[in-house]
Amino acid sequence: MTAHEYLSQAQRAEQRINADNEQLESLQEKILTISSMVISDVKTQSSRRRDPLGDLVSNTVDRIIACEERIASNMRLLMDIESAIHNVTDDESRAILKRFYLDRYTWPEIATERGYKRQRIYEARDVALAMVDIPITPRAKAD
Repeated sequence: MTAHEYLSQAQRAEQRINADNEQLESLQEKILTISSMVISDVKTQSSRRRDPLGDLVSNTVDRIIACEERIASNMRLLMDIESAIHNVTDDESRAILKRFYLDRYTWPEIATERGYKRQRIYEARDVALAMVDIPITPRAKAD
């Protein structure tokens, strides 16, 4: 895995965290709704007849737990990426990497901000990426 591939996971991890947070909110609302339902309402929604309310609660709680685990995994990945950028010893290189991979600036925006000509920012990017230490076993992409 190249430094660019490793650091590029940050944006996707943030997107997955946001999506999972939305799903988590929805599931938490579902739990509140379930708690106010009567047993007769649940029987029409569940294929099981033994304990439909319990089944619905259990399924929703399982989905909440899975969602929280995905969020935690993506948060760990983001923290690892932030740490890899923070460990770049050159201040300018670290700032360039942070702007692109964490703050989501474009290379032309970074060039303008830093006072570089367009070609110079790409040279600076290559130098900065060469300074990134990728963990020996980087975290797998959390899905």
